[in-house]
This record gives sequence, structure tokens and C-alpha cells, in this order.
Amino acid sequence: LAGMCLDDKECEGLEADEDGNGKTTPAKLASHMFCKTLTASDTSTHGGFSVPRRAAEDCFPPLDYKQERPSQELVAKDLHGVNWKFRHIYRGR
Repeated sequence: LAGMCLDDKECEGLEADEDGNGKTTPAKLASHMFCKTLTASDTSTHGGFSVPRRAAEDCFPPLDYKQERPSQELVAKDLHGVNWKFRHIYRGR
């Protein structure tokens, strides 16, 4: 399970747990999530995985579809405070 903020405004409402274990809890953030069991066909040799377009549009900041290859960098902070960097690329038609 991971919680993530996609911009500084969303992260402003995060506070540390009372027990000081480094976890954070959102103070009234809207939840956007999807669940998918990953299969071999969802992954790539470059470390990527496929996300349904509707789920990506609901969960990630909007892409600029006017670009030749719409993409953006996302940084997610997990519940232990570790940052994970992702590249969101639209490869559809």
C-alpha cells in the first residue's frame, strides 16, 4: 500500500504519525486509486507497466496530448518517506 502526493499543494496536508515512525497521514485528501493484478504482459523490459487510460486520467495529473509523445515525471512518496520516481507516458492511439 502506498499513498502519494502529485504536487506540493496536495502534500501540504500531510502530517507525521503520533508514534514517530515516519509514516504520514493525509488530512482530508481526496483518494484516487485503482487496483489491478499485474501480469507478464503488463510489464516491460524497461521497468514500466501498463495502466488503463481511464485509471491514469483519474489518478495522475493531466497530460498534454498535443505533444508528439505525451509524458510527465511523477514522484511518489511511500508511507516510509521514500521517494519513487515514475515516468508517465501515453502510448495509445
